[in-house]
Amino acid sequence: MTRRTLALAAALAVAGAVPAAAQEPSGSATLSISGAGAKGLGAPESVALPVLRGSLSSSATIQHEGKLRLKAGRRSVTLTRLRTTIGARSTVTAILRDRRRTIFTITGGRRSTDAAKGTVTVRGARLTLTKAAGQQLRKALRLRRTPRGRFGTVSLTATLPKGSGAPTGGAGTSPSAPGSSGGGTPTSVAPTAPVPQLDRPAGAVDVAASSVQWHVRESFIRYINTGEGTSVADGASALPPTVRPGSDASLHYDFAYAPAGGWFDPATGQGKLQFKGRLRFLYSDHGIDLSAHDPEVQLGGDPLSTFRFTGGLDTNPGDRRADLIRLDVAKARAVTTSPDGRTRTYEQVPGRLTKNGSGLLGNGIYAEGDEFGWMTISVTTP
Repeated sequence: MTRRTLALAAALAVAGAVPAAAQEPSGSATLSISGAGAKGLGAPESVALPVLRGSLSSSATIQHEGKLRLKAGRRSVTLTRLRTTIGARSTVTAILRDRRRTIFTITGGRRSTDAAKGTVTVRGARLTLTKAAGQQLRKALRLRRTPRGRFGTVSLTATLPKGSGAPTGGAGTSPSAPGSSGGGTPTSVAPTAPVPQLDRPAGAVDVAASSVQWHVRESFIRYINTGEGTSVADGASALPPTVRPGSDASLHYDFAYAPAGGWFDPATGQGKLQFKGRLRFLYSDHGIDLSAHDPEVQLGGDPLSTFRFTGGLDTNPGDRRADLIRLDVAKARAVTTSPDGRTRTYEQVPGRLTKNGSGLLGNGIYAEGDEFGWMTISVTTP
C-alpha cells in the first residue's frame, strides 16, 4: 500500500522548560516595600524570598521560596511561587487569583548576571506594580481604587550552578528558554490556526476496533519527572516504565488511550479515529499543569489528529484542539495489514512539531519541525 503522511494535532500548552539544576542554588531577594503602589495593601515593610532554583544564560530566571501577603480590611490575597527574571526586561511574576501574572517590573538600580561565575546581583532596583496586577488586586480585595505605581525596591544576590542555562530543545536535550519566565518555562501561546476537518467518504465504515500509543519525547519525560511527573485518568493508561538513555530511572514514556469509535475507508485509507482518556503533565514549581484529553486521529486527506487540552498555571491554552505534531508514515518502523485485510497498523511513526505545537510548548522553546516522540496507530474494520 502507499504510505501516507499522518499528522497529529494537539492543543498542548505545555510550556517547554529547563531541567532542574544539578546543585542547589543559594541566595535571596529582599523586597523593601514603600511607595504609592503599596498604599492601602497592608504589605509588610520588608519581605525576604530565598532562592529555590534558577537558570542563567544571557538572562536569569529565579524561583523563590516564600510568599507576599496583601490585605485590605478583612480581605487578603497571597502571592505565591514568586519568580524573578533579570534580563532585557526584568520582572517579578507570581500566582495571583489562580494564574501566573506579572506583578512588578524591575527598573534602575544595579543589575548584573555572570553566566561564567553563576552569579546574579541586583542592588536598589525599583519595583513598579503593573497595571494588570493592580486591577486584579482591586478585584480580589474589593478596593475603591486600582493600586499603581512604585511599590518599593528589590535587592537580590543569587549563586546558580554554572551552565544552568539549559540547551535549546534539540534531540536528546531538555527544553529551555533563555530569558523566559519561571525557571526557564515561558507561558504558552494559544493556537490560532483552525483544525482542518476531513469529510467522510461514501465508502467509509464505522471502525470495529482501534488503538493508539503515544511515546512522548524522552527528554521531556525526563524533565517533567523532576517535578510531579505524569498521571493518567478517564480511560488513558501508562504502559510499563522503562529505562532509556539519558537517565538511570525507570520512567513512563509510553501512554495509550481507550478507543471511542470513528470511521475508516479501506479503499482510500482515509479515516477519523476517536479515543478517550486524560494524560496529565505536572511540574508545579515550573508552572506546568497540562492535560491532554480525548485524542482524535485523522488519516488521509489533510491528515491530522487532535487532543483536547486543558491546563493551568503557565500552561493554559483554553479548552480547545489544535495541531501539535505531524506524523510521517514514510519514516514509520513498519506499516502492516493483517492477513484478513481488516486491520492496518502504523508502527512507531515519528512525530514533529507543527507551528501551533511550537507555540503551545512555550513560544519557540521547540521549533516547528522538532521531534516530539512517535505514535503507533491501529484500525480494524468489520
